[in-house]
Amino acid sequence: MEFLFGKQKSAGDRIKDYNRSIKKSVRELDRERNTLERQEKKLMNDIKKQAKDGQMDSAKIMAKDLVRTRAYIKKMHKMKSHMEAVSLRLQTMSSSQQMAQCMKGVTKAMGMMNRKVGTPGLRPAHTCARLQRDAPRLVRR
Repeated sequence: MEFLFGKQKSAGDRIKDYNRSIKKSVRELDRERNTLERQEKKLMNDIKKQAKDGQMDSAKIMAKDLVRTRAYIKKMHKMKSHMEAVSLRLQTMSSSQQMAQCMKGVTKAMGMMNRKVGTPGLRPAHTCARLQRDAPRLVRR
């Protein structure tokens, strides 16, 4: 029945899912970039071959295609770095959330400890006033 009402995922699970999809996209980008780089090498060889045969018109067309391919490769690098930056930001958010959760537990434990120890004889305002009053005498010694 959970699939009908849409069970809410925790923040940690959502972050894991997002990171997984980002890593998958980065791998796909790498694959695409590798095919473009192979195509670039093939174009370079074809351009050299066409120029050697004296067919300059087809070599020029291939050179324009080569420039386009190199631009796509640059875009792939840029997109990969952006995706990795988003992944890093998600990881930072996750660690911040875990830290907040830990601090919540620590404050709860400290509150319980303060209640159990109970220091009725300790009055911070009175102690500070007494320390201010006695400080000049302590310094002279």
